[in-house]
Amino acid sequence: LLSRRQRQMCIGDRLSVVGLVGGERMEVVNASGQTVYAGAESTVTLPSSGVYIVRVGATVRKVVVK
Repeated sequence: LLSRRQRQMCIGDRLSVVGLVGGERMEVVNASGQTVYAGAESTVTLPSSGVYIVRVGATVRKVVVK
């Protein structure tokens, strides 16, 4: 869980964060440190399988996409 009101789900190559409040931004970084997404959308398509770091505000979580 990202926080008590946010949770992340990965289905295939799509990452969704449920519970973003208006204006909250999500940043997704790959294992090489490259930002693959930064914005306020709650669902993004990831470019490939691998390990990603998801940051929403001060909360950071690791996501593994197979």
